[in-house]
Amino acid sequence: MDNDPKDATQYPYGDPALWDLLYMGHCGDYFHPTARGFEDGHVKPDDLANIQHISFPDKTMSSFEDLHPWTTSLLSNLRVPQNTRLVHRSVFPLCTFAYAVSRQGAKRLVNELASLEATDHAAYDVAILISCRDSGLRCWTVNPELFHHLPGKSIIQGVENITFVPPVDGAAEAVVKRRNETANIDCGFMDGAFAYPDSDTKRLAYLRKEAARKGRCLKKGRGIW
Repeated sequence: MDNDPKDATQYPYGDPALWDLLYMGHCGDYFHPTARGFEDGHVKPDDLANIQHISFPDKTMSSFEDLHPWTTSLLSNLRVPQNTRLVHRSVFPLCTFAYAVSRQGAKRLVNELASLEATDHAAYDVAILISCRDSGLRCWTVNPELFHHLPGKSIIQGVENITFVPPVDGAAEAVVKRRNETANIDCGFMDGAFAYPDSDTKRLAYLRKEAARKGRCLKKGRGIW
């Protein structure tokens, strides 16, 4: 990721020749299995200093009190300032909500690492985690994430009557309900503010222009970031 600053416009997350996979949407990269817990001292500033990373101010981030509590604990224990986003070598990334792969990374996933799904690590996101951690896949994490999932109904849930809530989601339930926003997203889709009928192309064009391209949070009282 140590690209020349003059290439930042072309490669804002580093020259893709230097990475295989970039986590942009995930459940968290907490630097250790979540079973360790998130009490004070579970990570230290040296844990960040010892891995390749960059940090940059990001006014679109939520304040610490509005982030997922595990994310808040991670960043505060690492002594990361408020409204600062990290891009670092992946350590223990969970979930694969959104990610980018380079051409070389895609080739490696198919030719070298796809067989992991046939092992005891059948879950796709676990196979990717192991590949990043143990198999030499060059992975980087945007932390906190830029994309996150929304809870909702699914066909699988209805057929199998699934009621299990993963611990990472359960830990964020209170802050998600209070903010009416999905975890770690400051201006998201959860409250329906950006909904539009499929036939409303004018609304879609407006959202593309004002929200996506200008970076405006089109919610009452929010204005422009």
